[in-house]
Amino acid sequence: MRKVLGVAAALVIAVGAIGSAGPPPAAGTIVDARSARLTIWHNYVAGSAEEWAFQTVLAAVRPRFPNVRFTVVRQAFGDLYARFEADPAHGPDLFISSNDRLGTEVRAGLLRDVTAAVESRVASLTTRAREGARIAGRFYMIPESTKVLALYYRPGRVAAVPATTDALLEAVRGGLRLGFVADSYFVAGFFPAFGGRIIDSTYRCVADRTPGVADALAYLRRLELDGATAYTIGHYGQMEGDFEAGRLDAIIDGNWIGAELRAAVGPDLGLALLPSGPAGASRPMVSLDGWFVNARRPNAAFATKVALALSDRAAQRTWATNAVHVPADALVTSTDPLGADFAKAVAAGRTRPTGSAIDAYWQPFRTAVEKVVLGGANAPKAVRTACSAMNAANGR
Repeated sequence: MRKVLGVAAALVIAVGAIGSAGPPPAAGTIVDARSARLTIWHNYVAGSAEEWAFQTVLAAVRPRFPNVRFTVVRQAFGDLYARFEADPAHGPDLFISSNDRLGTEVRAGLLRDVTAAVESRVASLTTRAREGARIAGRFYMIPESTKVLALYYRPGRVAAVPATTDALLEAVRGGLRLGFVADSYFVAGFFPAFGGRIIDSTYRCVADRTPGVADALAYLRRLELDGATAYTIGHYGQMEGDFEAGRLDAIIDGNWIGAELRAAVGPDLGLALLPSGPAGASRPMVSLDGWFVNARRPNAAFATKVALALSDRAAQRTWATNAVHVPADALVTSTDPLGADFAKAVAAGRTRPTGSAIDAYWQPFRTAVEKVVLGGANAPKAVRTACSAMNAANGR
């Protein structure tokens, strides 16, 4: 995701003062007339389809809060959580991002419990949205959309979409120019395809108890040796650029970049599920984007009301139509065929774990993936080392 690359520093991109809140609301529109100052953070890349959709949504909502002064700040994806957690009292009133750090922030008491606020929406939320927004049965984020990985391809260069890992390997050997990111998030969907899993129900790492995870990494190493291009997370943007420029025929990437890839490749841009392996389907992690309310700010209750407006069905439809988001509300429909294909990928995936213990997974397994896929290290040994590090960090 280009948001992984982020930007060098936070940038104030829009301020809506009392006198510039947009046109007056239409007759019959419910307006909250209270005065307030609210700071909103997001981590959408400057000039991206996601940022454009966000600004469109905010512009549509502003007239409903005519006396609110909004300050909107763009944060780098990698910096947002750290900056918020370091000084929540002086941070945003609300922010939109993924559920990457949900468990940790809930455990630290940084997020407002919004269970009552979303009560009227729960029935129409998709299963992935409900699962990704809750900790111990309580909602701590207001869902907007789900995101997942799939296989983008140029139809003119892919004679038959590989449905299995063996078929994908043969296609690469036959000349298919495939790109993927050698990272703990981007390759995790292949683990179930080889019979592996990362954690058990207690969040204890069990990746070393069966050969599946190591087998998946060994397979990805073989892909790389036989002609695929494996990128480090630091060169993720280069992979997208190579695909847009025609230097790659297919890449494994997410729906957050779908609008940009389609603009570069054309309306015939293809999308397919990740291939199945010897043990079953690939199941990439399904992340959830949504609104978080800062529990340490005095305007938390009012910020919750604004967050609800910024994530209603009209807002979700805007993101779906313009940025290939998969709506969290099952009643929001999109005519975008690429979005419809990603909705199938979401259904085929697995909800990204939200407990705080999952934070100890990313770096040890990123190291393992890079060592095996890029460096040819022994896969079982690398998995054992990563699993031990994760369990040690979590006291398990």
